[in-house]
Amino acid sequence: MDLELLTGQEALEKAIAHLEYGSSPQTLVHFALSEEGILLTDTNRRVFFRRHFPLSSVSYCGRHSEGKRIFGFVSRRARSVEGNECHLFADYETGFSADNVLDSIKRHIQSRNRKEV
Repeated sequence: MDLELLTGQEALEKAIAHLEYGSSPQTLVHFALSEEGILLTDTNRRVFFRRHFPLSSVSYCGRHSEGKRIFGFVSRRARSVEGNECHLFADYETGFSADNVLDSIKRHIQSRNRKEV
């Protein structure tokens, strides 16, 4: 979802509110995290095939403030000088933990920031 210049938890909550109206495309994705960034693969190729988000473009990651199983990240909009977009996910598999994913993203971002200093 396009968020103009919003970021942080406020951006995440706005995207979740938009999602609850059912107007955003939803699909099952494979979520891969590496030192280069986040790679999303649409397992059914319904909405997209593959999208890559460099960690340098990710400004925030967090979970729904009401403790629901929804989490996401905010990144700079692709192919744009300014503006942000939010990507939301839900715990789908048993044994899958949104908190573990968010902790891993935060560790990768902190590691990248230390390397840049």
